[in-house]
Amino acid sequence: MSRLTGVLCVLLALFLPATGWAACTGAAQSFPIFNQPNVPVFDPTLPDGTVLWTSGNLFSTLNTTVSCSPFGTVLETGVPGATYNATYKTFSTSVPGVGIQIIDSAGNILPYSNTMWSNSSGIFSIGISFTLKIIKTGPITAGGAITGNIFQYSAQSGTYPIFYVYLTGPIVVNPTIPTCTVTTPSITVPLGNVSQNSFTGVGSTSPAQSFNIGLNCSGGAANVTASVYTTLTDQNSPGNVSDKLSLTSSSTAKGIGIQVLNGTTVIKYGTDSKVIGNQNQWVAGQTGNGSFNIPLTARYVQTATTVTAGSANGIATFTMGYQ
Repeated sequence: MSRLTGVLCVLLALFLPATGWAACTGAAQSFPIFNQPNVPVFDPTLPDGTVLWTSGNLFSTLNTTVSCSPFGTVLETGVPGATYNATYKTFSTSVPGVGIQIIDSAGNILPYSNTMWSNSSGIFSIGISFTLKIIKTGPITAGGAITGNIFQYSAQSGTYPIFYVYLTGPIVVNPTIPTCTVTTPSITVPLGNVSQNSFTGVGSTSPAQSFNIGLNCSGGAANVTASVYTTLTDQNSPGNVSDKLSLTSSSTAKGIGIQVLNGTTVIKYGTDSKVIGNQNQWVAGQTGNGSFNIPLTARYVQTATTVTAGSANGIATFTMGYQ
């Protein structure tokens, strides 16, 4: 199952070029634009310039006590730091290959300049009506989410903010990516007979033994990959978030635990969840359609000053999420 997160951080800034230097007083206000629907699942091999989603008309009435004298021309631009794509008239987002286009109520595509004035009482009021478009601007290899500020109105050549307008929830960009089924649902890893004397102190380990988690992945578009997010959970102690798997209640050995390694990194355990960002979740790699193997190793580790000989078994489950 795919899980997508990320941020849209595209600001529309309305800047005031100097027609005389503006002196401003008052505090900027923030106004929400409520959650927008997710972008429908799409083929990421569509041609660049394809409109993936259109918001429809969005509206917010803004009122704040900010007075600037003189006020003058306001220039509509994008977020500081966002790259403008003149070919598709979009601003870059946190999702590579995806841009956002902002259109005002008169049909002007930003950047655009306009003239606005505060009234004599110092109250600046405006009804904002605009449309957002999500547009493919280049190769898309994974999804993500766009959220946060989308507009900023500023005076005094853009240095004095008046309004901030923001999304209260993400616009999720969801390309067709592979999802996987497990081909090795139950894996036994024999760690062998280990001499009690081979443990020399807390943290000492036995020789590691190799094993693989096998997956078969399908459903993605050609040349599109997904990140495989993996969580190992201690079945005997589901709340365990350490890097040591506890022994089963039937085990008779004492003073040891089990470690699982991804390469040279000892994996920490987490709760059983496929949600991206789960505690101690790790990325096993990138996969397209086809077979995918996750090579791991397991070993015993001394956890107490004294080791008592006996049977030492542990059980871990693994859960995957895809993005």
